[in-house]
Amino acid sequence: MKKSVLFFLIITCGVLCSFQHKEHSIPVAKTEADSLHNAIERVIRAVDPDVHAGIEVFSLKENQSLFQRSENHLFMPASSLKVITGAAALHILGIDYRFDTKLYTDGRKKKHEIKGNVYIKGSGDPELSMRSLEELVFALKLQGIERIDGNICVDISEFDEIAQGPGWMWDEGAVYYNSPISSLAVNHTCIDIWVRPNTKVAEPPTIYVRPRTDYVQILSDATVSTEEDTLSVKRRWMTKENIIDITGKIPSSAEPYYVAIPLEAPHLFTACVFRDILNKNNIGVSGEIKVKSVPEEATELASSSSRPLSQIVEQMMKDSDNLIADMLFKKMGQVRYGAPGTWQKGTRAVRDFLEKQIGLNTERVVIMDGSGLSRYNLISPHDLVASLVWMKKQFACSSEFCASLPISGIDGTLMDRMQDPALKGKIRAKTGAMTGISSISGYATTQDGNELAFSIMLNGFTKSQEQYKTQIEDRICGVLVNHSEKK
Repeated sequence: MKKSVLFFLIITCGVLCSFQHKEHSIPVAKTEADSLHNAIERVIRAVDPDVHAGIEVFSLKENQSLFQRSENHLFMPASSLKVITGAAALHILGIDYRFDTKLYTDGRKKKHEIKGNVYIKGSGDPELSMRSLEELVFALKLQGIERIDGNICVDISEFDEIAQGPGWMWDEGAVYYNSPISSLAVNHTCIDIWVRPNTKVAEPPTIYVRPRTDYVQILSDATVSTEEDTLSVKRRWMTKENIIDITGKIPSSAEPYYVAIPLEAPHLFTACVFRDILNKNNIGVSGEIKVKSVPEEATELASSSSRPLSQIVEQMMKDSDNLIADMLFKKMGQVRYGAPGTWQKGTRAVRDFLEKQIGLNTERVVIMDGSGLSRYNLISPHDLVASLVWMKKQFACSSEFCASLPISGIDGTLMDRMQDPALKGKIRAKTGAMTGISSISGYATTQDGNELAFSIMLNGFTKSQEQYKTQIEDRICGVLVNHSEKK
């Protein structure tokens, strides 16, 4: 009987060991793991021992994991997903990729006039600006064009027309961070508004709008007060109207209030701004604004190019810009699988990248957008760390990827965090935050000068988010920076 029990225990232990080996395919450096493990666990226990936390720390020098905690569990990443988006975009599109916004005509030029329609075709440039549109108009001026006898047509066929991502929160309103997506979207799909108080109390404040366009209606009954501050600037997003109400009071001593408000139908907004710029440059338009694809026989009139992709990815990472991330997401889908770029094609392109390039099993991974706004997204700390480790080995884009990440205490979303001299400049990482979610994934430089790839993902808490950022994430980053791999 005793021999049977002993035999059973030996077999059971063997099965468990085999399971653990398969679950954790990356070897763990046990000689250094004990002190690191204890230090990280102490940080978590001091704040919230019950928090759903997933962590992995990987030594790039030793090529092995130093710490793992629920590393294969799935978490909602929030904006930490941009680590995946940035890596995939740099690989699929290339660091020098540029977006082109082009003008075409289906008519002919006769003296100083275009007889026919003019088409503005978007390619998904997430940084399309008013200056870009001015460059297109200037190109027409150089050709001597003074009139367009036809319509202004917008070609948005590069992307589909589903402007909101799957799993986005519908009730968050018209705010900058969830701007709608279109292949033709100027000024981040936003109109900029400043409200400046005057010195006279009870009088209306001065309102500045850029760009000025009749595509948007501004209604204001706001007034200047002595101290009361109840100013509200909101678009009527529930009814999908491009009407902005400015209400309440602004103190006479206040600085000008600024807000960028995203608009419905970004492509039509872009067309209106383009027409306004034409008019300002004394180029008349006889027709209307229409949505229409460029005919095959059309002639190209002008083109405006974006910055290189490496610089666009850097802005996306540093500022955690959701519109850039989601435009890149759809663009990857369009480049890989043909127009129109869709959320589904973007998902397919990124999953294919993770599986074929990084070697991840994507059966359980859920990636619905590029920004991390979707609450359907699910990914593990191990998947993020594996992506970070893989990017470090890519000669063609490793430098650009690493340079794009915010630096602790210096810039981007980490500018105001980890400013202690011992931590400042030692962490390059992408943060993520939504209600009940906080995460940070990137690289840490240890006191030995070695690099660690890490991912910390916290989900399902109800306490202050700031508490989890500063008392768990930042302190664990401190543990990593102070870690020594010397034998």
